[in-house]
Amino acid sequence: MKRRRALRIVTALLFMLAAGAAGASELLVVCQSGAELRGVETQHFTTTRQLKLPKAPAALALSPDRASAFITHPDAGLLTRVDLARSALITSAAIGGQPFGIVADPDGRTLYVGDWSADRVRRLDAASLAETGSVAVGRSPAGLALDPARRELYSADREAGAVSIIDLETFTRVATVPVGEGPYSFDTSGDRRTLRVVNVRSGDLAEIDKDSHAVTRLAVGKMPYGAASLSRTGEVLVANQQSGTLSLVAAGASRPIRTLRVGGSPEGVAVDPSHPRAYVADWFSDQVLVVDLDALQVAARIGVCKGPRSLTLLP
Repeated sequence: MKRRRALRIVTALLFMLAAGAAGASELLVVCQSGAELRGVETQHFTTTRQLKLPKAPAALALSPDRASAFITHPDAGLLTRVDLARSALITSAAIGGQPFGIVADPDGRTLYVGDWSADRVRRLDAASLAETGSVAVGRSPAGLALDPARRELYSADREAGAVSIIDLETFTRVATVPVGEGPYSFDTSGDRRTLRVVNVRSGDLAEIDKDSHAVTRLAVGKMPYGAASLSRTGEVLVANQQSGTLSLVAAGASRPIRTLRVGGSPEGVAVDPSHPRAYVADWFSDQVLVVDLDALQVAARIGVCKGPRSLTLLP
């Protein structure tokens, strides 16, 4: 047992040294229970910022210039904007409803926010946070994703079991694609021809062909909540909250090629595009797991704020 623990410590140290040699970025973590935005630099895993937020923050989106972070607060009907250069809260706007999923348009002028209780996606001016339009979608929109080349917006309508496709030029819903039970969040970091969404109730990863809208589904674990693609291999890392596992999925595979038991309640996933590692928010342990993707093992555990759920890398 002692030898195994010593081996894990040596592996983690070597992993940290390799990360430092390759350069570091900052990981931004939104903690729902602790109402905090935490920053962690990815070389030595030390804290870079701690910013208190209004209650129950949920989802996070970065502005295209990476100068601002926009955070939703569904329980309070709020949207906050954080100045990342000053690490200061600029605006906390009462936009009403239950704002949940959020995505920023690459044009730098527009935000899209899913309103969980109103079954709508709302378009906002990024500077003033004023609403400029809205469109009806399916019941309980959760995650959002945007394809800037196709000018399409996607809404994971959890209680409808479908993904809504919205044309951004007309801001109308042009298609509804059934995908499984409880679609929740998207992985948009992989193949641009394919949209991936995790289904928390049916326990699978659905892949949607953006042209034909054909859907294929792959069973992963219980209650998958987050997924992100590995740019080097095209594989997808899925966090299964109720199973306490991570599934590594290959395109076209009939089942996960590897599964790692991590315990706890893994949720949000961010893959480092420059290095073979991923970061996974472990909701109930108040930690972020650092996953060595080559070995598919947990190389380190970083204590953060209470109830981490969503996270993203800030280059």
